[in-house]
Amino acid sequence: MPPSSNEAVNAHYAYLGSSLNIFYIIYFFVVSFHFSLYAQVSRKFGSTNLYDIIMGTYFIPKEAQRIFMFLDLNQSTTIAEEIGHLKYSRLIQECFSKLTHHIENYDAEVYQYVGDEAVLTWQKSNSIAAQQCLDLFKDFQDNLDAAAHEFKTEFGWVPKFKSGVCYGTVAIAEVGDYKRDIAFHGTVLNTGARLCQLCKEINEDILFSNSFFSLLTHGVDRLDYIGDYMLTGRTSNEKVYRLLS
Repeated sequence: MPPSSNEAVNAHYAYLGSSLNIFYIIYFFVVSFHFSLYAQVSRKFGSTNLYDIIMGTYFIPKEAQRIFMFLDLNQSTTIAEEIGHLKYSRLIQECFSKLTHHIENYDAEVYQYVGDEAVLTWQKSNSIAAQQCLDLFKDFQDNLDAAAHEFKTEFGWVPKFKSGVCYGTVAIAEVGDYKRDIAFHGTVLNTGARLCQLCKEINEDILFSNSFFSLLTHGVDRLDYIGDYMLTGRTSNEKVYRLLS
């Protein structure tokens, strides 16, 4: 017996409903995949860098004012030799994992990780960003100190970082073809790296350039002038400041 018209209509709607369900499921997985892929790529390059690479913002180099913070693990060679390179790598992973929380809280960006060193930068170069820079370093070190027992138990060492902070004009350019990236060029980067090295030479935790000091309007009393230093690669002395405890 042929199906009634109502049965045929019901069967038709059931087929459409089943087809729509399959479509929605496929659509959900496709959209979820693309959002997940974007999130992973964004975490890899940084959301700002990813946008700038896609849009070609710095295909032609541009100048900008930037704050840079160089964070370098103290006694890194000694630690690596004592605990071995695999355990040392896990130590670095744990440190930078804790650093991520503070990067997000203080509007910083990761410029690059180089071995046991992290270079952070701020898009906004004003007194508020300078204050955030001071607070980030203190909170990061407090975070490491709070986890001292865990670090000591697992690695036999409690990590401590030295830092050099500077501010100035840099050129920003897209570099590379096979692996494109956003790079910063300028003497300000050399200054930050040399200040980080100077920390180890004069046993200070963090040092600041004169240009960074001049950027502060609040928190100036937190810094202390310690003298003029001839930094490697420079032709004139740099006024250097330290953070008061």
